Amino acid sequence: MDRITAFKAGDVRSFQGLQARWLAVLSIPAEFDFSGSGAGCFYTDTVINRDTEWLFSAGKPVHQLLDPEGRVYVMQAYSHIVDDTLTPWTPCRR
Repeated sequence: MDRITAFKAGDVRSFQGLQARWLAVLSIPAEFDFSGSGAGCFYTDTVINRDTEWLFSAGKPVHQLLDPEGRVYVMQAYSHIVDDTLTPWTPCRR
């Protein structure tokens, strides 16, 4: 992902002293596996209620996820944090 545009933004809120702007609502499915050890640890389809546009530059790699029903999802991630120990294929904890 090379650029993101947020068309709607909420109020600034404080999360234990961290000031952040409210941008989305994420409903976590009841069956979501927080332990990272179950069969569902690789991917869970989740809808995020937000008004944003994600842009991917032509000619760069794009990682796609294909679900059992044949739907294709484009994987995106965004962070200001650099951690040299992370890789694109960090496995689930077993």
